[in-house]
Amino acid sequence: MSFMHIIFIGGLWDNSTGIVKNYQKGFAKIYPNHTSEYFQWHQKKELKERLKHLTKKSIVIGHSYGGTTATQVLKDREVELLITVDPVGRVWSRGKPKAKRWININATPLKNDFSDYIALLGGKWGKAMESRVDEYYAVECNHGGFFWMMDGVLGEYL
Repeated sequence: MSFMHIIFIGGLWDNSTGIVKNYQKGFAKIYPNHTSEYFQWHQKKELKERLKHLTKKSIVIGHSYGGTTATQVLKDREVELLITVDPVGRVWSRGKPKAKRWININATPLKNDFSDYIALLGGKWGKAMESRVDEYYAVECNHGGFFWMMDGVLGEYL
């Protein structure tokens, strides 16, 4: 496989939980031949600037509010793959983001926990995205289960 640059975008609570940030750190150790970096959901300006200067094929992965951010920053720059992981946001960016392939993963817990209630309050996209994306997966886990939702998704791209 060719070398990829992966951008991870954490959600509103990622500053406290470190869910996506910790995943990115582990990813960097497991896949040293690929480059990766982490942004917070509110760093739209920085993300747009970074995307302008990337020369490698890129993957953008956004969790929660980070998923909404990903769709918003990919209006001007195409990437190989966009993965939105249980995205939330009351204002969904209309129009399809520029990505050769868009995968959306929806958390469908058997029993809600605190993270699921936060996602619902934040405006969880849920099943509404199924017809708008190239691939849609419903994963039996809670909103905070980023590691489980990502399990196996990147394989064919790395």
